[in-house]
Amino acid sequence: PRRLDLSLAQAEVEAARKALPLARSSVYDALALGVHHDRETDGKKTTGPSVVLPIPLFDRGLAGQTRAVANLRMAEQRLYALTVNAHSQARAARERLLEARARTDYLREVIVPRRQRILALTQLEYGSMLRGVFDLIRARQELSDTPREQVLAVRDYWLARTELEAAVSGVLGFSARPERRQLPRMDLF
Repeated sequence: PRRLDLSLAQAEVEAARKALPLARSSVYDALALGVHHDRETDGKKTTGPSVVLPIPLFDRGLAGQTRAVANLRMAEQRLYALTVNAHSQARAARERLLEARARTDYLREVIVPRRQRILALTQLEYGSMLRGVFDLIRARQELSDTPREQVLAVRDYWLARTELEAAVSGVLGFSARPERRQLPRMDLF
């Protein structure tokens, strides 16, 4: 899918290119063709063609030509800047998507099994009286925090995916990034 802002900038470049030859011929804008009808002093009437052709002594049309060339360059530079910005936005959104996906996978594949194992070992140590009740509660609390972290990681993944789709399609001013809030941790001690 093409971005709308890039299509619009491309159309501006094409319009500026088409206006360039018109600016070069603007010297002859005052060219006038018509009919000449005149009465002489002796009473004789004359009728014929009339042509008014400006002689560009002082105004050679350079200002209009320069303006048209400047407008063309400005439109080309705007298109280039928008293209670079679009690539940058898409690249940044893609990196955020990959990071969010890696975080989701890491939580699912590493953190959850590790916390389950820590809880199981803490329960064994509690049963053999090597750990106290507060250590067991802390291990259980960390395991119970994991689903909330997973939900936040999946939310971040989908927000990053939406942001990537917006960057590729060219939705202007769209940001799916919410303010990052730290969830309160409920420690018992």
